[in-house]
Amino acid sequence: MQTILWAVGTALRRLLPAIVIGGLALLTACGDSVDHAVEDLIATELAQDYGLTATESNCEHPAQSATNVTFTCTSETQLGVVAWNATVADLEQATITLDPTNLIGREEVQDLEAEAASRLGAEVGLPLGPEQFDCGDGPRVLGVDGTIDCIVTEPGSGQTYDTTIEIEDRISGRFSVRVAQTPRQPGGNSAGLTN
Repeated sequence: MQTILWAVGTALRRLLPAIVIGGLALLTACGDSVDHAVEDLIATELAQDYGLTATESNCEHPAQSATNVTFTCTSETQLGVVAWNATVADLEQATITLDPTNLIGREEVQDLEAEAASRLGAEVGLPLGPEQFDCGDGPRVLGVDGTIDCIVTEPGSGQTYDTTIEIEDRISGRFSVRVAQTPRQPGGNSAGLTN
């Protein structure tokens, strides 16, 4: 993909928010381990909150009495594998923080589209709005390189271009946008691109 411009944004502070969960005490008091309780939580409540169909969740096995320990989990979903960091902040209060490391929720995708359109429009001198930027209608799992594929539509001509957004720093929300040099062919990718 040839890059015709890079637009850098930093306004997505809500990107990939951590979720603080309480109430795991009931699960762990009944003999269920912390990792199994988190697996169940990811596969049920969090999957529903994010609009995912989680078929299976797996977590590392942290020490049962440990606090301030972080362990990783994964969940198989219809979008692909979602990775999570789980941190046990207080075992007695059953407080755990779950942080999806490669998942962007539906609202964050909409925020990303709006910010990317604004920055890209300013860079090329075209009035781009979020309606010209399409990254999908639901949550997205980032590629291993921290990217999601989108399509941008040029106002006036209606030509569409393959576009890649790379999340460079998920904490600050810094991202960059790459746009193909040539428009997409009807029913396919931009000319000269390979999958």
